[in-house]
Amino acid sequence: MMLDIDHFKQINDQHGHAAGDRVISTVAGILNEVLRESDIKARIGGEEFAVVLVQTPRNKALHLAERIRDEIQNTPIGSQGMTVNITASFGIAELTDDANGATTLDQLLARADKALYWGKNNGRNRVTGYTAPATATEEDLL
Repeated sequence: MMLDIDHFKQINDQHGHAAGDRVISTVAGILNEVLRESDIKARIGGEEFAVVLVQTPRNKALHLAERIRDEIQNTPIGSQGMTVNITASFGIAELTDDANGATTLDQLLARADKALYWGKNNGRNRVTGYTAPATATEEDLL
């Protein structure tokens, strides 16, 4: 699972970096509350997080991401007497064995990232699962 806080630069620009820090901390807290201890959570960029869901099939990962997305959307953050409402976009990819062998972590993250950015480009605040094109080569997937 990859997730990216929507319009994060705008939050920093309008409300300041302290508010941006609270947004990141809030999202990290939601991940810690909702996810299991066995799941691996990491902040991998300014406002981007990656999560490895241990032994979780695609349909459950999509459902879990939707639950996290909803929790983020419904958690207002106070900043200097104002309320900051946030949303996030999610990309989900499943570890599989394909014709070229087992999927590597880099391939898995690239696929989740591709799904994430499809979601961001198509309205944001959504969960998108990666689906390989029927004629895809490995280069197409990365």
